[in-house]
Amino acid sequence: MAGDIVSGPVAVSVVNVIDGDSFVADALVWPGMRLRYTVRVKGIDTPETRRSGCKAEKVAGMAATRRAETLLRSGPVTLQNVEADKYFGRVLADIRIGSSLDMSRTMIGESYALPYHGGKRIDWCDGGPLAARVIDRIVVGATD
Repeated sequence: MAGDIVSGPVAVSVVNVIDGDSFVADALVWPGMRLRYTVRVKGIDTPETRRSGCKAEKVAGMAATRRAETLLRSGPVTLQNVEADKYFGRVLADIRIGSSLDMSRTMIGESYALPYHGGKRIDWCDGGPLAARVIDRIVVGATD
């Protein structure tokens, strides 16, 4: 039902990482029953890799994807505060890795993502100083 939130934690197995703020996961909901869903990381927006508006966004998006992959493969992943996304077949969730790592805070803190709380998403190629901070950190000062 619309508005339902599953507080979790819901343990998942990461199937593949789509980009810096979304991945495909399998959740064990009942013995012998797994559900595969695309999970959008709540609270962040990362540069696009597939529909990027410029080369710098694509390069930054690829770096954010690599960082997300490293994080999501570094320990057990659980979803919390899971809710339906506006796109069918996708959920929004807070992501915890291990016992305490918050994926959103980590991605923002390391300048791979910007905070996002709904509404219009940023234009990474002409999004002003916030977008430039992420793009410049990754593209100009790339360390990975």
